Amino acid sequence: MIFFERQTAYDCFSPEDHWNATERGYPMVNFTLRKLLGMIPMLLIITFLIYAGIELMPGDVIDFLIPMDQLAEMTDAEIAAFRAKGLDGPMIVRYFNWLLGVCQGDLGYSLQNNVPVAQLMMQKLPATIELSLAALIISSVLGIVLGMISALQKGKIADNVLTVAGMVGLAIP
Repeated sequence: MIFFERQTAYDCFSPEDHWNATERGYPMVNFTLRKLLGMIPMLLIITFLIYAGIELMPGDVIDFLIPMDQLAEMTDAEIAAFRAKGLDGPMIVRYFNWLLGVCQGDLGYSLQNNVPVAQLMMQKLPATIELSLAALIISSVLGIVLGMISALQKGKIADNVLTVAGMVGLAIP
């Protein structure tokens, strides 16, 4: 069984494949496009299930959004005005309104911090990038060093231990 075909540099850049990147000359592009397009229905299903799960929780939506001490101080008119912001419709209508807002860049408003969610994300972005880059550098250096040790000790106990440790490391989110 052949898992992949060996291609020469000329095969990858032949004139018939040059203009269509999804042809057999560029299998990685085709694979990447299929994976990216497959993420769309997956994200829709996950977000819908989370939205439906929140809807199935006992109690009212207002109970989850507003702390109990603030809710006790609110008048019926204030609660009705809060519901009129889109919380009074059916769950499916609220979900699609939320989805439309997300597609337009409106990620919502944090009631806990009293700021837009996009603003919160932008505040946390530098620290997130810093941590991601540090993790990338550390994991790359460790991976190269441990990979070289494993290659030099092929078939020995060190190779087996490092292989298992690598698989465990990949399995941990």
